[in-house]
Amino acid sequence: MIKFADLLKESLFPFHEDDTTFDEMDDSLLAVDYVFDTPESSYTVTFYSGEYNPQDKTFAISFGEKPQHLSKIDTFKMTGEGKVYSIVQTICKIIEEFVSEYGDDVEKLVISPTSDKRGRVYKELIPKYLNPAIMKMLTLDLIKESTITPDDINRILKRTGEEQDLTEPTWDEFTPELCNDGFCDIFAEKFREEYPGAEMWSTYWSVGMTMGHVWVKYKGKYYDAETPNGVDDWKELPYIQKVFKVRGQYPDDIEIF
Repeated sequence: MIKFADLLKESLFPFHEDDTTFDEMDDSLLAVDYVFDTPESSYTVTFYSGEYNPQDKTFAISFGEKPQHLSKIDTFKMTGEGKVYSIVQTICKIIEEFVSEYGDDVEKLVISPTSDKRGRVYKELIPKYLNPAIMKMLTLDLIKESTITPDDINRILKRTGEEQDLTEPTWDEFTPELCNDGFCDIFAEKFREEYPGAEMWSTYWSVGMTMGHVWVKYKGKYYDAETPNGVDDWKELPYIQKVFKVRGQYPDDIEIF
């Protein structure tokens, strides 16, 4: 239980609006980024309407650290700074600033926590910090357990093998190992076709004759052709384990798209 006295021990971090993007077709507000620094890290809070119809005036809110080697904010890493009250309070003030500045374009806000732990923190703290009127605009879409099954992965694997433009394939069976040896990007694309909320992750660190690896992140788990049950950490993927065995370290060039 969080006590009110504890909430008073920490305060806001200074923040500012960093970037604004408008849709090239209709000039509607597409995205706004705010940034703030803590003693240990820099963070970005992004409001993005691209997942919804412009007339819905709905913005998804994402928060995370933006390491140098990633192409977008890392919304999965926990801060680990012990500054949870100040960080959440700052996020809430940013939300209020966003609504104040762009209120004519905003009717609904959605936060989808990327882990159960983060969801519990948001559920308890955001109502304590956020203006009640804005709280009524906010939907907290708590993370749901992944519904991907091994049958789903096998179906996507089969699609990947069947849809190659090869009249005389050089294999007798399109196995998960074969898929990860040259067709992992196509598998990931097929996965995202069926599950649009999936993120594609990649590295150029290679094993054998491969040119790197592509996998997907969906509802808290990572998948490729060799992980029909998914894994909780991308470093547990068989391909990444092979990289670690050869190089003695994990890839540091991860891109998310």
